[in-house]
Amino acid sequence: MRNVLESQHRPWFRILFLALLTGSLAAVAGKVSARELVVAQIAPFAGNLAGAGRDFNLGVMISFDEINAKGGINGNKLRLTSRDDGYRIEDTIRLVDDVIRTEDPIALVGLTGTSNIEALLKNGILEQVRIPVVGVRSGAISLRQNRMLFHLRPSLREEAEKMTEQLAGMGIQRIAVFYEDDSTSLEGLAGVENALRKHNQKLVAVAAYKKGSIEVDSAVTTIGKINPAAVIMLSNTVSSVAFAKKFREQGNTGQLLIGSLTDAEQFAELAGPQLARGIAVAHIVPSPYQKLVSVATDFGRLTLKLGLNQSRANYASFEGYLTARILADALRGSGASPTRATLYKALEAMQDADIGGFSVNFSPGQRSGSSYINLSVFGINGHILQ
Repeated sequence: MRNVLESQHRPWFRILFLALLTGSLAAVAGKVSARELVVAQIAPFAGNLAGAGRDFNLGVMISFDEINAKGGINGNKLRLTSRDDGYRIEDTIRLVDDVIRTEDPIALVGLTGTSNIEALLKNGILEQVRIPVVGVRSGAISLRQNRMLFHLRPSLREEAEKMTEQLAGMGIQRIAVFYEDDSTSLEGLAGVENALRKHNQKLVAVAAYKKGSIEVDSAVTTIGKINPAAVIMLSNTVSSVAFAKKFREQGNTGQLLIGSLTDAEQFAELAGPQLARGIAVAHIVPSPYQKLVSVATDFGRLTLKLGLNQSRANYASFEGYLTARILADALRGSGASPTRATLYKALEAMQDADIGGFSVNFSPGQRSGSSYINLSVFGINGHILQ
């Protein structure tokens, strides 16, 4: 059964196992009561980008089971329903439409991918049914202008500026950028350039790879021949692994930094501890390992009870758990019979809200709930050091 839980490619078996552990089999079977609030996640759960959805999903489930075991939200039980869009735009639109029609969720969580979400907004369904989306998994600045989207993540531009400032503060010059050829990564690239200007520096090399691919050879050649002191990687997990491997194989020793587009623990698993060692990584939630805030302590207690190791009780699942806690806090302020409209108002009212030591700040004109960014590094065993 443990192998079922830790499977990367069979999320529904994992969901079933977790539900059996926590006594919430009805959540899987789809048994609906009159006092049940449905929350839906549409995201990739299989393939190269599975980590973007599966661990976040696990964190939400852990939180919901904890809440339900304590009586739910104002007497209402929470149920998570999930759909695998394979990171395909047309499937994101189709599945969101389907889950809204068939499950009538009060909110969506963890929608993934800038292009997917942009297409969904263009379709108009979110505005039409007035459904809030909490914990959007995109660093695009443009998405922060939409009133239905509530972001836990800072923008990728903010992340990139933070990484650049860290390097510049250490006296490191000759910085390059490897990025995915899409609009969000271009925003990140602009953030690096902006931060470098403050230190009278310019990028020494820039190279992109095709979105959704692992075709990194050209980028490795372009950046490698410059021999930069550091490379900021604005890329997804599998592409980051491919670049790091080939960059090191060429004999380049420059410092590598990865943003939160890369799933840190999955990167270490795919790359191996020797390649991962010394690579810096940006995080947009506090460490689930150090437990410096009470919400991380709660998460650690629950994952220990479930027997989850670090490959699953990780930053991505903690992001899902934290998102669910934020949603639950808003639902508590939505009355005995919450609706999408009352939830929307409660989310907008979460100004300087304290979620177990993690600060969240939404308002009618503010959709970026957090600016938290922290940098860490992989140690000798491939584990994340703070």
